[in-house]
Amino acid sequence: LLLRCSGKLQAEKFVRMLCACKRVRMQAWRCVGRTSASVWPLQARAGNRRHMSVELLTAANRKLDDIVKLDLMKGEDAGKIVAIWMEYHARKEGVVAGVLSRPEFDALAFRSAKSPLCLLPVPQGDQGHTVLASQFQGLRAFLTPLDQYRQDPSTAPPVMAVALHTELLDSKSLVLARGIADPGVLPAVAATNLLRELVFAYVHTPTYKGVEALNSTPNAFDWDAFKEGSLARWTPLPVAPPAP
Repeated sequence: LLLRCSGKLQAEKFVRMLCACKRVRMQAWRCVGRTSASVWPLQARAGNRRHMSVELLTAANRKLDDIVKLDLMKGEDAGKIVAIWMEYHARKEGVVAGVLSRPEFDALAFRSAKSPLCLLPVPQGDQGHTVLASQFQGLRAFLTPLDQYRQDPSTAPPVMAVALHTELLDSKSLVLARGIADPGVLPAVAATNLLRELVFAYVHTPTYKGVEALNSTPNAFDWDAFKEGSLARWTPLPVAPPAP
């Protein structure tokens, strides 16, 4: 599905490629790793992915009132709203949720407009890790396999979409985040980690400095440090039982 990254990859090579391809930055992503169809079953599911991508785009554009009874929710206090939102999505397959405070959202909105591109590693156990490219478009972000993103960002099909709902921002100082993923590609724990890591990359100032460097001064971007910091925060993925 995604892009397998070699553990021997050197940050210096990554930075040199970024700098050399600054005018056509998508070519620079080749240095992050090599394509591997064996890690995630993306290539064999290309037709299904195109169909799922349409569903992801449609789901990401839903209004909050199409998801919950917004009028009733407005009558609850902030703590109850958070509990309702998280409990509601805990029962949904392929959908994960989060909540941002006003300061967190203000930081994310400003920074994602300035630096819309982010790289997110996804651990793959003994096989290393894969990489997704996240691209913010206003209140939406779309996560795409890095190898396909670098080929053509405009047509690369996303495997996860994130929507930020601001309908309760003025009255409750809350922004409700929703991640929609293909459950056949990203298990729930992976989607949960990705949503958390995406928000963290923009609201945590030291981490955002890496995102900012990636977008504006790639020669200052330390991919190895950024990757290791992200992977260290991941909740471990469940281990598949051995084949009988």
